[in-house]
Amino acid sequence: MTRPKPSPASLVVAAAVLGISAVAARAATTTVHRCVKPNGQIEFRQTQCPPRAAEKEVTIEDRRTGWVPPKGVKKPPARRAKPRPTKTRDNSAARRRREERCWKKRQQLNDVEWRMRRGYTSAQGEVLRHKQRSYEDYLRRFCE
Repeated sequence: MTRPKPSPASLVVAAAVLGISAVAARAATTTVHRCVKPNGQIEFRQTQCPPRAAEKEVTIEDRRTGWVPPKGVKKPPARRAKPRPTKTRDNSAARRRREERCWKKRQQLNDVEWRMRRGYTSAQGEVLRHKQRSYEDYLRRFCE
């Protein structure tokens, strides 16, 4: 006999129920209802199953795992992260690269304006106006 595969929705419900039961850490046990629908889908619920579904109660015990400090020992204070030293960089090279990019954008803008004065078709005009706006935005943001 093959076992029916649980639907993604029932897996989500099961994960949510198990997640909720994990969050309720103060409860020692939690009761969950396992419902098998007439079509074979399995669903986990916190409430009782619908009348036509087969029901089985599942008890989940809260078994904590992990390290627990011994009684009487205080938790060490949290360590503060050391500030990173700032790097001193020669900004002249970065400034020179930025100036070169700005010069190149100005040249590209001048080329577009020259082409617009020379004449263009409607399709070329849309492309030229788009380039002009993007070059002007770049110059406004980074070069002025």
